[in-house]
This record gives sequence, C-alpha cells and structure tokens, in this order.
Amino acid sequence: MNLEIHHYSKNLEGKDYVVGDIHGSFRQLMQILLKMDFDFKKDRLFSVGDLCDRGPHSEEVLKWMEYPWFIPVIGNHETLVMGYAQKLVSFDVLIKVGAQWWFNVEENKQAQIINYFESLPIGIELETSYGKIGIVHATCPTASWNTFKEGLYSEEGYKFANKAIWTYAREENKRKIEDIDYVIVGHTTQNEYLQWENVFLIDTGATFHTGYFTLLDLETLKPVDYHSMNLV
Repeated sequence: MNLEIHHYSKNLEGKDYVVGDIHGSFRQLMQILLKMDFDFKKDRLFSVGDLCDRGPHSEEVLKWMEYPWFIPVIGNHETLVMGYAQKLVSFDVLIKVGAQWWFNVEENKQAQIINYFESLPIGIELETSYGKIGIVHATCPTASWNTFKEGLYSEEGYKFANKAIWTYAREENKRKIEDIDYVIVGHTTQNEYLQWENVFLIDTGATFHTGYFTLLDLETLKPVDYHSMNLV
C-alpha cells in the first residue's frame, strides 16, 4: 500500500471537482461529466476512492486509470481486491462486497489493475482558491492533518492508513480538522451531501437505487446541480 499524501498545485487553466464513491458506475459518471461540459483537456476530477465493486462496470477502471484528468485516492474496496490477490482476503469476502467482476478479468489485466491500486495514495493535498483541501477515503483519523501525515510516515503508518480508509466515521467527521482548510471524504454513505465543520461528506450512494453521485465543485465548494442539465 502506498502510504503517501500526493500534493497538487492549483489548477490555473481549468476547474477541479471531487466525486464520491464510484463503485463501478463509470458510464453513469461519464454521462454526468458530459452534461457538465467537463473539459477533458483542462479540468481535473479527483476521487475519494472505492472505484470498484457493486456497480456494473468495475472493469472499466482499466480505461479510467489511463485518463490524466482522473486522480483518485485509495478506498477500502481497492484494498480488498489487493488483499485477495495477496491471498489475505477470501473468495467469500470478495463476493460479499460485490467484487464478482474481478473473476471475469483476464489475468494480465488483473495485474495491471493491482499495480494501479498499489500506486494510489492514501490522501491528496490540493491547492484551491479556498486554501488547502485534503482528500481521503473515509476520515482524517486525527484532529490535525499534519499529525495524520506524520503518522503515515512513522513506524505505525499502516495503522493510520487503515483508519483513514476503513473508519465509518460519523462523530470523527463532525470535528474540525486542524492544519488544513477543508477535508473531503466518502465511504460512509449519506442520504445527501453534508458538511460538518470543515469536513465534506460526499458519498451519496451512487450505486444504490435511491442514491446518486455528488460532485463537489472546488470553485464554489458546492455540489454540481447536474440533474437540471440536459445531455448534449
């Protein structure tokens, strides 16, 4: 697992967005980007992870991993697939979490996906007009972003990483995270987009019957109202 925080400068040419958990619904997400007139040459789409499982097209991560404008952190579902490849996670567990797709992927393509998942960072720091924004899958496991980063680079790095990826954070995400302007997380599915203190929770269950994608516009710190847009 990559225990790094990757840093990105402010996008001076286009716009930046962050999307909630994708879970294999890549085609639905692409339709939304087309509705939004997403500029594939200038804009960037950051992701809170959980690219695969449950949804209908998880194998399309093979295409999305090649897009320079698509920049995810690792989620817990990526770690489960990696764990199965390392014989640390059972077949039954993978089926239970909706990863049947994995067994229909050719072996050489499985290797490409594993290499990609292993390259994904635990977190992202992104410079914006609103200051520095942190992106992590589930939660910042400490009350300070800097303490979190220091923990990742310590001998207990995996402990901090696992908490950041796996914690179904409710009370934890209600506190203000110091040493960062805002933090964006997914993982814990919400009925609607929420903000608690300086933490945005943007997993609104896109793969569930009553769920939908939330894409946070980092120019406004508001969700994109793509429902009212017409597909050109």
